[in-house]
Amino acid sequence: MNPEAIFKEARAAAITAVETGGPEGAMSGFAWVTIHPARGIFVNWLKKNGHGKNGWSGGWMIWNPGEYGGQCIDLKYAGAWSFAKVLEKYGIWAEAGSRFD
Repeated sequence: MNPEAIFKEARAAAITAVETGGPEGAMSGFAWVTIHPARGIFVNWLKKNGHGKNGWSGGWMIWNPGEYGGQCIDLKYAGAWSFAKVLEKYGIWAEAGSRFD
């Protein structure tokens, strides 16, 4: 497992999801990915390289993984969901989350 390659693949999927997610909606909010548990090769690499922080309810959280600069919660969530799906492909338990602003 190459943590950097997994992160780059996940980030690229998230950014693509944001870019192809359609027009911005009217609802604003936030989105993130939480990885449980907050340990292992991949999470240790994230910590070492400054990606993410402790999750609110445990785990390791990566905020706005699709790097979307707007307010649309749908596009932010699309990025988070895509990021999580790539991690799951590599056996890393990840969950996308969101909340309205």
